[in-house]
Amino acid sequence: KAAEIGLVLEVVPDDALENHAMALARRMARLPVSQLVMLKLLTNQTVENMGFASSRLLGTLFDGVARHTQEGRDFVRRAEAVGFRQAVRERDDPFEDYGSRKKS
Repeated sequence: KAAEIGLVLEVVPDDALENHAMALARRMARLPVSQLVMLKLLTNQTVENMGFASSRLLGTLFDGVARHTQEGRDFVRRAEAVGFRQAVRERDDPFEDYGSRKKS
């Protein structure tokens, strides 16, 4: 499904993954290092142009602020009492996010 929607370029069965990865690595190893470096820089710049750095910075700042709110302190206490996974379940289940969503 991930390949169908363009999330990944290709999907490889588990039993073929190691050989496939090594074949790709051998192909990449034949490229001039200067081209690999430039492509990596281009890729990183593209991600930065999409706002990744500022999003990461804001996420870090908001996380720091949220940890010091009453709700944040309450969550830490609950996680200490029942364990982190259970505290996350209790927090997220009402929204049916991720693993808690009912299977259809």
